[in-house]
Amino acid sequence: MKLPSLNLSRQTRSGVLFNHTDNQLQLARLRLSQTPVLMDALAEVPPTDGQEVERWTEAHVQEKDSRGRLPAYCGFHPVERVIARVQINTRRLAEPDYLAALVAEQAKITSAKEWLIRVLNPMDGTPLTNDGTIRPGLLFGVPWSAIRVTQERLLDLGLRPRGLEVTTLPLLGILTQHIAQTGYRHAVAVCEIERDQTRVYIIAKDGIHTLSPLPFGLASVIETAMKELSTPDLAAARAQLEEPDEFTLEQGRRLVRLIARHLKPAVDQFELQTGHRIDELYCGQVPDRLHWLCRKLGEAVDLPLLEPALQAASVHFLTEGAAVGQQWLAALSLLTTFNLTPAGGSRAPTPVADLPAAGAAWHFDCRLVAELPEDSVVGTRFLINAIFGGITLGIGLGAGWLAYTNFELRRQVNVWEKRMADNAQVLQEIAAVQRDFARDSARLDEAYNLMHQPMAVSELTTLLGESRPAQVTFELIETGGPEVIVLRGSLRDSSERASRLLGAYVDQLRAHPRLGPLCREIVLTSLERRELDDSLSFEITFRLHAPATPAP
Repeated sequence: MKLPSLNLSRQTRSGVLFNHTDNQLQLARLRLSQTPVLMDALAEVPPTDGQEVERWTEAHVQEKDSRGRLPAYCGFHPVERVIARVQINTRRLAEPDYLAALVAEQAKITSAKEWLIRVLNPMDGTPLTNDGTIRPGLLFGVPWSAIRVTQERLLDLGLRPRGLEVTTLPLLGILTQHIAQTGYRHAVAVCEIERDQTRVYIIAKDGIHTLSPLPFGLASVIETAMKELSTPDLAAARAQLEEPDEFTLEQGRRLVRLIARHLKPAVDQFELQTGHRIDELYCGQVPDRLHWLCRKLGEAVDLPLLEPALQAASVHFLTEGAAVGQQWLAALSLLTTFNLTPAGGSRAPTPVADLPAAGAAWHFDCRLVAELPEDSVVGTRFLINAIFGGITLGIGLGAGWLAYTNFELRRQVNVWEKRMADNAQVLQEIAAVQRDFARDSARLDEAYNLMHQPMAVSELTTLLGESRPAQVTFELIETGGPEVIVLRGSLRDSSERASRLLGAYVDQLRAHPRLGPLCREIVLTSLERRELDDSLSFEITFRLHAPATPAP
């Protein structure tokens, strides 16, 4: 047994072509280091046989990427898919629910909000844009749930999808290209023969048309074969169809009669309604060993079978002499966008210059990339996780440092509180000494103020008494603060003469050689007449200079 080799980058020299249908699973090895890409080791296995897929990968592809998976370019055909030609109001393409409503109507479901939806130009497969008209469009939709199921199955099989497409679209694209290159003027009917139904598309001059699915598929052919060929069971009937003898070949038209009985009137009705003449038939999704049934179906509906050459400028076949059957055309159409430039390793599909009709216009990657694992050693998710992990670590370290500093501060506070408690008696004695000192200091300040009064009270009263005018009576002398002395008194006279008398008296006090230098201001602050005795009361304010500050 060969051990798989691991490549520590996302670039690998080999990949897998994976095309899943109702009837078979097509596998092929892609040698991605070659230009054009080389395709070999073709195999068809039952669609649900995962063990056979694992045996095939172990036998043919040993190199894996950094995550232990094989890069795969995949096609699938979910039963729920919708591909329908409908009238599209291009002005409403920007509305979020417009296309979802159309898909829900075609799929006969209540809501298609969780669907991947695109609308294409039926002529060339390019996305339809808003040109302000109502025109035919090819509506394409596939549910996210079907994509998830396929992605999970691929990952379970050890495959990492680099592309995931509904193969119908690139198949229609490559057939449209073939018809355009050959100059064929008539329409071609394309049948996808699934297990229980047959989907019919028409490639005409005005683009792709879609017909209603036929209610019979390959299962009806095998059931008919079991009856007509008298085989014991369905497995034996299929085995005989895969290796037909002359009798089986002669019964071919009878085996496909259920499909032909519905296909013929559908084609005739389309020709009557549109005026397009259908002259050829292409059948897909049938296992390659049952391709002869497609010829019998063509004979049954009087249409020659279209069998284009299986070739692409981007792919070369290495089949060791074995012929590549027509049923590989759909799988091959997945690779028509591979790059032709020489570059080693796996690479994303890019348009090929000489295949414009089957280029990127018909290819839509359906992968839900956000739900796939990273395929590089250091991926985006790793970097995001590393960044946020670093931020979280930084926050954790910061929180730890804050907790440590808080704990340390609490410890130091407790230590100093203990020291203060131990020295409480000493502190109380110090506080008592400070109180005694403050009391003694206040007494000293008071004594200093008494010793350094600029004028004794007795001297002030004597001075005021000597300078008092005869008409004036002094009633009260009081202090209004440390630097303010207020003199209140009264006199009996008219207001005018009293005002002149008191003004002259104030001027006399200001000019007094002993009192004037002690005051920075002497003013008459009040002069009012009393109603009781009709006398005038006055108030003279003396504002002294600030006393000198005692030396320490």
